[in-house]
Amino acid sequence: MFLNTIRYLSDHKHLYYICGDFNINLGNLEVESNIKGYVNSLISLSCKLLISKPTRVSDHSATFIDHMYTNDNKHDILSGIPIYEISDHLPIFAIAKQIKPNARNIYKNNQFGDMKCFCPENFLFDLQQTLNQTIVLDPDVPPDSDLDILAQTFLVVLNKHAPLCNVSRKHSKVFKNPWMTRALLKSIITKNKL
Repeated sequence: MFLNTIRYLSDHKHLYYICGDFNINLGNLEVESNIKGYVNSLISLSCKLLISKPTRVSDHSATFIDHMYTNDNKHDILSGIPIYEISDHLPIFAIAKQIKPNARNIYKNNQFGDMKCFCPENFLFDLQQTLNQTIVLDPDVPPDSDLDILAQTFLVVLNKHAPLCNVSRKHSKVFKNPWMTRALLKSIITKNKL
């Protein structure tokens, strides 16, 4: 069942982090063939194990039963086991380094939201009215579906108040150089006038 879930997530290119007490002692990897088969199946699905040391340690045993898996290859991931005796299991953690979006990718379609006539109060009022008509929380619907509806509703209202416009030839040069700030442009204009 678990491997089928991993296969489904991999086939649909979903990013995932999965962690928990799996009660499969990966410390017995070399001894038990079924555990070796389990790990090989995970590896074949591009799943990597983030924790590689025992997490349940006592004076007479050390078992490796708390696992953390991911298919994230885009971020540098720091993972580990802090030595805090909160329970009979040591805690585990993973930190993925956030990658800042590239301004060139944001403006690659040469469009941006026109904020000339944008009024935050009107936008928020319209968004609230639209959300009141659209969102109905249903306990039988997965939460991510509600989140998709929220995101789509937000974009529709935003496009109404700040419609997408094509970038002018003059401004497209600025978007190609994301380091070019307004203050820097102003200083260049001032320097050219001297």
